[in-house]
Amino acid sequence: MGANNGKQYGSEGKGSSSISSDISSSTDHTPTKAPKNVTSSEGLDSSTRTLSTPSPGLILPSKSSSLSSPALSSNGHETNSSSSSSAPAETVAVVHPQPGTHTRSRQSKTHLHAPIDLLPDHTLLQIFSHLPTNQLCRCARVCRRWYNLAWDPRLWITVRLTGELLHVDRAIRVLTHRLCQDTPNVCLTLETVMVNGCKRLTDRGLHVVAQCCPELRRLEVAGCYNISNDAVFEVVSCCPNLEHLNLSGCSKVTCISLTQEASLQLSPLHGQQISIHYLDMTDCFSLEDEGLRTIASHCPRLTHLYLRRCTRLTDEALRHLALHCPSIKELSLSDCRLVGDFGLREVARLEGCLRYLSVAHCTRITDVGIRYVARYCPRLRYLNARGCEGLTDHGLGHLARSCPKLKSLDVGKCPLVSDSGLEQLAMYCQGLRRVSLRSCESVTGRGLKALAANCCELQLLNVQECEVSPEALRFVRRHCRRCVIEHTNGCLRYLSVAHCTRITDVGIRYVARYCPRLRYLNARGCEGLTDHGLGHLARSCPKLKSLDVGKCPLVSDSGLEQLAMYCQGLRRVSLRSCESVTGRGLKALAANCCELQLLNVQECEVSPEALRFVRRHCRRCVIEHTNPAFY
Repeated sequence: MGANNGKQYGSEGKGSSSISSDISSSTDHTPTKAPKNVTSSEGLDSSTRTLSTPSPGLILPSKSSSLSSPALSSNGHETNSSSSSSAPAETVAVVHPQPGTHTRSRQSKTHLHAPIDLLPDHTLLQIFSHLPTNQLCRCARVCRRWYNLAWDPRLWITVRLTGELLHVDRAIRVLTHRLCQDTPNVCLTLETVMVNGCKRLTDRGLHVVAQCCPELRRLEVAGCYNISNDAVFEVVSCCPNLEHLNLSGCSKVTCISLTQEASLQLSPLHGQQISIHYLDMTDCFSLEDEGLRTIASHCPRLTHLYLRRCTRLTDEALRHLALHCPSIKELSLSDCRLVGDFGLREVARLEGCLRYLSVAHCTRITDVGIRYVARYCPRLRYLNARGCEGLTDHGLGHLARSCPKLKSLDVGKCPLVSDSGLEQLAMYCQGLRRVSLRSCESVTGRGLKALAANCCELQLLNVQECEVSPEALRFVRRHCRRCVIEHTNGCLRYLSVAHCTRITDVGIRYVARYCPRLRYLNARGCEGLTDHGLGHLARSCPKLKSLDVGKCPLVSDSGLEQLAMYCQGLRRVSLRSCESVTGRGLKALAANCCELQLLNVQECEVSPEALRFVRRHCRRCVIEHTNPAFY
C-alpha cells in the first residue's frame, strides 16, 4: 500500500496533499493552525488548489467562523471559511489539506506511538472495512498512513449516504472523483450505492453514478422523489451489471427502459434486455399498465418485484408480467385495489417459480383468484391476503390442499374465514410457522386448538381483535412452546408511565398494538415520544378519552392532527410545555374533538386567536393556559 507508519497529523514534510473526506457536522472539525512561515492565507489556498483533489462530500451546514480550512464553493473554486457567515445556510463540501502537510515549530526528537499505530496494515484494513462511509472519511484525516489505508479501493465497494439535508449530488461527485484517481473517469471497484432518504438527490447525482460506475450492481434511492425517468434510463443503460434497483417512493418514475442510444448499440447482442433481478417500485404512484409492460419487456430476468401501493395498475398489466417475466419468485401487489381475480389468474401462470405473493387489501380478490393461485403454484411458501374480504373457508381449503408447503399465511380482516378453514389448514399445512388471523371475528378457540395440535412448528400467531378465550391461548402455548402469541389485552384501560424517561415510540407502539381498548394514557415527561408514536396510538386506540403528553418536546402539530383524525372522542388532553405545539394542532383538535372538556396548553407558544377557536368549537372545554392576552 505504500503506507507510512507512525506519521502523525502535523508532523510530516511539506508538499504532500490530501482530501478531507468527512461527512459530518461542523463540530467534528478542529481548526488547523497555520505554520509560522506562511504569511497569508492566500498561499495556503493556492497550495491546496494545486495539489489536492476535491473532498468526498464533507457535508456541513454553514456557520460563521466554524472552520479555518478553505471551502469548496458550488462553482468548484475554493473560498476562505472566514466569509462563510455571509453565505446562505446550505450544505457545503469542505476541502481540508492532507493530514501532515504542516510542520510543528517545536517537535521532540523522540516520538511516542499510539497503541493503534502498532497494528499492521491488514488489521487496520479489516477494522476499516466495518465502518460506514462517513466514519471511513473521518479516518482518512487522522494521519498519512490512515489516509492511504482509508482510500484503499477494497474498502470502497459500497457507498452509503443518508440525511435529508445532505447535499448528496455534490457528495457523490467528489467521492467518485477521488475514487477515479487510479482509473481515470471510472470507479471499477464501486458496486453498491445506497442513498436512501436523501431527498436532495436529483438527476445530476445519478448522471455521475451512471458515467463513473460501470461495474455498479446495486442501487438504492428509496425516498428520493426528485429523480425522473431520464436518470433511471441512463443508469440502467450505462451499468450493464445492475441487478438490484430500489426506487420505492420515487413518484416521478413511470417505467424502466434503456436510452435510445443504448438500445441501438446493444440490440444486436443483448436484445435490449436489462439484467435487473430485484426491482422495488413501492409507492411509485405514477406507474401505469403501459409502464409495467415496458418494464416486463425490458427486464425478463426479474425474480423479485414489489409494486405496493401502485394504485393505477390493473389486471391487464399482470398479463404482460406473466408473459415476459416467467422467473418471478416474489411478487407484491399490496394495496393495488384495481387488481382482481383475473389478475391472479395471470399471476398463476408463473406456476412453479412463485414462492411469495402479497395481495393485501386487494378487495376485488375472492376465492376464485385464490383457487387459481393454489392450483398452479403448488410451491407457494408465503401468502398475504389480509383485507381480501371475499376470501372464505372454501378458498382457504383449496389453498391448504394444493400448497402443503405453505409456511406463512396472513388472512387478517377476512371476516368470512372461520374455524372450518383453520381446521383444513391444520390438516394439510402442518409446516406452518406464521399465521395472522387479526380481526377474523368468526374464529374461536376451536380453530386455534386444531392449528396448535397439528402445526407444532408454529412460531407466530396473531389473534388480535378475535374473540378467543384465555383457555384456548393456553392450549396453544402448551403445544407450541416457541410460538409468540400476539393477542388483544381486553382488560387494560388505564396506563400511566409519567416521567419514565426510557420509554420511546417503541414502547408506546407495543401498547397501542396490543391494547386497543385503552382509555387513559399518561406519558408526561417521556421525552422519547414523538409524533410517530402518537400516530400509532391514535390509529390503534380510537376509543382513547384522556391523554397527557406534557413535557414531550418532540410532540408537535403533526401528532395532534393524527389524534384529531382517529380519536374524536377525546375529552382531556394535556400538552403542557410541548414547545413544538402551535395553533395549527389545537385547531385540528377543536374541529374534530367536539367532546373536549379539558385542554392544558400552559407554557406552549399558542396565539390567543387559536385559543378563541378552541372555545368557539368546544363550548364546555376548560382551557388551562399561560397567555394573559387571551383575556
